[in-house]
Amino acid sequence: MLFIVNDHIDVALAVDADGIHIGQDDLPLAEARKIMGEDKIIGLSTHKIEEAREAEALGADYIGVGPIFHTNSKVDVVDPVTTEYIKQVVSEIKIPFVAIGGIKLHNVDQVLDAGATRICMISEIVGADDVKDVCEQFTNILAEKG
Repeated sequence: MLFIVNDHIDVALAVDADGIHIGQDDLPLAEARKIMGEDKIIGLSTHKIEEAREAEALGADYIGVGPIFHTNSKVDVVDPVTTEYIKQVVSEIKIPFVAIGGIKLHNVDQVLDAGATRICMISEIVGADDVKDVCEQFTNILAEKG
């Protein structure tokens, strides 16, 4: 099992995490690599194909792709990139990616149908009255599509 820390490179180093995930406005990827070392995983959030291409060229191990739909999980988030961005990434980018942003039970099929094989959900799970049930529903959907 992997442990990736979001944004806080100092925390990632302190706990010897497997890697770090950074955003477009965080520490540049090259600097993060120098600090974390070659053996650690570095992921980078992307919101358009140009950012994805650059992340791949600069040596990101994976990218975040989103927000796919409107989300309230973060402040100062960019406009939704839609499932069309997933399709672009699938056709052009070779490193793994995780689709994120506004993904819920009622729209996860759209994300998977666009080509995503890894998804991240926040509000649909943490805001659920029955977290176990929602996770089981997601698991079943992923198993059907898998």
